[in-house]
Amino acid sequence: MKIVVAPNALKGSLSARRAADAIAAGALEAVPGARVVSVPIADGGDGLLAVLKDALNMRVMRVRVRGPLGDAVEACYLYSDAERTAIIEMASAAGLALLDPKRLDPLEASTHGVGEMLLHAARQGAETLLVGIGGSATNDGGMGMASALGIVFRDARGMALKGNGRNLEAIRHIDTRAFATELRSVTVKVICDVDNPLLGPRGATRVFGEQKGVDARTGKRLESGLRNLAALMKRDLGSDVYNLAGAGAAGGLGAGLVAFLGAELMPGADVVLDLIGFDRALEGADLLLTAEGRLDGQTACGKAPSVAAKRARAKGVPCIALAGRVEMDMDSVAGTGLDAAFSLCPGPLGLDDAMRHAAVYLRSVAANVVACFAVGLNSNRYHQGVGMSSDSTIKKCIFPAAGYGTRFLPATKAMPKEMLPVVDKPLIQYGVEEAVAAGMTDIGIITGRGKRSVEDHFDISYELEHQISGTKKEEQLSDIRRLIEECTFSYTRQIEMLGLGHAILTAETLVGNAPFGVILADDLCINAQRNVMQQLVDVYAKYRCSVVAIEEVDAEEVDKYGVIDGQEIEDGVFKVNGMVEKPDKDKAPSNLAIIGRYVLTPEIFGIIRATPPGKNGELQITDALRTQAERNMVLACRFDGRRFDCGSVHGFVEATNYFYQIYRSRKDA
Repeated sequence: MKIVVAPNALKGSLSARRAADAIAAGALEAVPGARVVSVPIADGGDGLLAVLKDALNMRVMRVRVRGPLGDAVEACYLYSDAERTAIIEMASAAGLALLDPKRLDPLEASTHGVGEMLLHAARQGAETLLVGIGGSATNDGGMGMASALGIVFRDARGMALKGNGRNLEAIRHIDTRAFATELRSVTVKVICDVDNPLLGPRGATRVFGEQKGVDARTGKRLESGLRNLAALMKRDLGSDVYNLAGAGAAGGLGAGLVAFLGAELMPGADVVLDLIGFDRALEGADLLLTAEGRLDGQTACGKAPSVAAKRARAKGVPCIALAGRVEMDMDSVAGTGLDAAFSLCPGPLGLDDAMRHAAVYLRSVAANVVACFAVGLNSNRYHQGVGMSSDSTIKKCIFPAAGYGTRFLPATKAMPKEMLPVVDKPLIQYGVEEAVAAGMTDIGIITGRGKRSVEDHFDISYELEHQISGTKKEEQLSDIRRLIEECTFSYTRQIEMLGLGHAILTAETLVGNAPFGVILADDLCINAQRNVMQQLVDVYAKYRCSVVAIEEVDAEEVDKYGVIDGQEIEDGVFKVNGMVEKPDKDKAPSNLAIIGRYVLTPEIFGIIRATPPGKNGELQITDALRTQAERNMVLACRFDGRRFDCGSVHGFVEATNYFYQIYRSRKDA
């Protein structure tokens, strides 16, 4: 059995290396013959240098700098002469761990020492600076760092201000004339352990301020100060950091590095895992064990254990986390990519006891977890994917088709709207063809009264086929016959029309405990290379969470759609922070509208059941997805292709004209 041990540091008690040693000892206690590979991990916060020092051939550089409250501290960073690259951990100069809890002072704390480290590295000849930010004692937006680099912050009288949180509100001008020449041509990349913005409910002060000693009064002052700094960054430097993901890391140092040094913010855990060769270590593994001090809502936001777990899941390797505290239910744990999570505490313990004996407790729980896993592995019954197959393929696709289609009356009085023909095929057939091209051949259709013709369409018509057998018209049934042969069709009825969420819940018996697609047939989508559902499946395969399709719409049209509030984590893929169903035009969080394509994980059924009905007593899928996004993770994929809104007469005619041109070209050929 090969076991990969990849813990993060347990803040205040164990370094990542010591945690790895304890877990490895427990694993070998349970299975003495196991092959254990230790790869301690980090995500940009405390412990970054310790992890990378073991993995990379770089020199340790030591330099005396100002600590967070001005005391001299010895900071260190890694340097490569060959690569002319320095790796700097900001916590080495301005970290929370440098201060006694009684000395915390967020107004006075400064990142000045971080600037001194950057300058020292540049003078050594570094052309690239890789800066890990996290675990800070500061909330100064990088003002202290910039001051150390020669940037002057002036008040209303033109006087220079000391770089700290107390003076953020007083700044009236940012003077860059004396900026250090050594850093003008240096490339700065930031390893960021969170994706929080600078300001607001998820911003630097409100989320992370309390651990630095911020109270309600101080919090308002610091929030106001950071808002002032952001406005001046935009006015004086041309750098807009208001909505930048990661700008709020390390008390706003993320924003400061971008604005003052033109830095690029990168997801910390992915960068670190690539540097230490994590994927190579994972090859051939049977189990991944990771660890963190606390598993909570922040874990899924780019923290190292979650990123490692998702990489493991993509390779079919189950991952179990061990933590001092587990503040998540099983659904939330699944959203992080983990298969299971266990507290290292053997029973009720005081915090001091748990931290002081963390290595002993970690070894013990690791031994028990590995012993249980070994029993399952030997009997080929071990659990993967929190009840779901580790295979990322999706076979099931649901088609809600119980609606009345009132916008097309009187045509839909006796004919389902899904059967309205676009040239020579009904709408729903286009959708099923898209699903099949994406690998989904288990088709579930939610019908209602008067929808029998949908079922008949996906069935063999012996009389008709006998009548046209041997004629040219037989070829016209080839596409539908192929679908009938390749797919399994199942049907269930939605007794009452209570919204899309209710329709999807009706399909639970057809889906079971597996991820599934949802296609609304009146959104007719095309892409010759890779259809929309295929694009969603690709995103699901990478992140293993619910995915919705989105497109940019005109600002005047947002009140017709569900609209997301999200942050782009890669080209065209957004982490959903919120959703609003048909918002007022002036209150829409974006112009990114949800269209009728979804890939959903099975926990959505429980969430829908717990979702209170909205307007007209309907269960909205956007409400359920918003809850899922808050608990775990939901992504939105801005699809590549074209959509026709065939739920409207205008869109239906537009689609008909488009496909008629294709039909005519085919006939002419």
